Amino acid sequence: GGSAEACAAEYEEEKEIEVSQSLGTGVHFEEWGGACTGTGPCVVKMTGEKSVVAKNALDQETFAEGVTGPGSLECKDETEAGGFGPCASSYPYGHTIVVAAVPNTGAHLTSLAGSGSASGHCSASECSFEITEASGASAGFALDEESLTIEEPGSGTGEVKCNGGSCAGPFHYGDTIEVTATATGGSSLGTISGTGSAAACASSGCSFVITEASTVSVRFNPAGSTVLLAFKGGDGQGTVKSISPDSQIDCGTECDAVYGEGETVTLEAEATTGSGFAGWLGCHPVVGEEQKCHVKA
Repeated sequence: GGSAEACAAEYEEEKEIEVSQSLGTGVHFEEWGGACTGTGPCVVKMTGEKSVVAKNALDQETFAEGVTGPGSLECKDETEAGGFGPCASSYPYGHTIVVAAVPNTGAHLTSLAGSGSASGHCSASECSFEITEASGASAGFALDEESLTIEEPGSGTGEVKCNGGSCAGPFHYGDTIEVTATATGGSSLGTISGTGSAAACASSGCSFVITEASTVSVRFNPAGSTVLLAFKGGDGQGTVKSISPDSQIDCGTECDAVYGEGETVTLEAEATTGSGFAGWLGCHPVVGEEQKCHVKA
């Protein structure tokens, strides 16, 4: 191992010469070559030109890795210009080793420390050190917390549960969450919708795996209320919006809203470029403003 140094000298014919060597730190003798073989003492009888080779190698220093939680350690031997990959169980003495802590998707690094040559040489998510003794690195990982927001935009009353209990969390990346909604006090369950991981939620009992910040919106309708639905027909394009007593309807996307029974709602239609407004069905047009109408919920 390392660089070879050659030396030469002249000796009398038939003279016996004992060859020895002095090893440096981190190097060990493996065997003789040339005029000597094996691993024992090397004695050469000069019966002509002779050559002897001492075959040495760098010591192998053990490396141990420890991981807790969702992640792994990867290593590279910079002395050999290698790339990151699984950590080896040992490395040659004096080589520069880099250890990287790699969290799984949805996880983060919580701790990283080194032992032996790596002690005191770890920061952020890497350890970099010259290995000269038995060494190791240990890393801890934890799942990310993901926020779940429950919205209750209606004026009725009810109870929303997550996995049969509180929706306050904490919830972690990859958790399965079932959201159930129950109306109380004479109210009725209205629409349910969601965003993020809960985007597919549309009814009580919806279940999803949370991997990002998410929201579930549950509407409870008060007793004596009714749902007003706005429909668009024809082959043109446009929107229908409520302008009184509020702007709950924007259809578009929000085509239903809850109002008190008998409450008057004013709607307004607007055609997009290239389309025209044709008229209302089931809604009384406002005189002089045909694109507006009144309807009782």
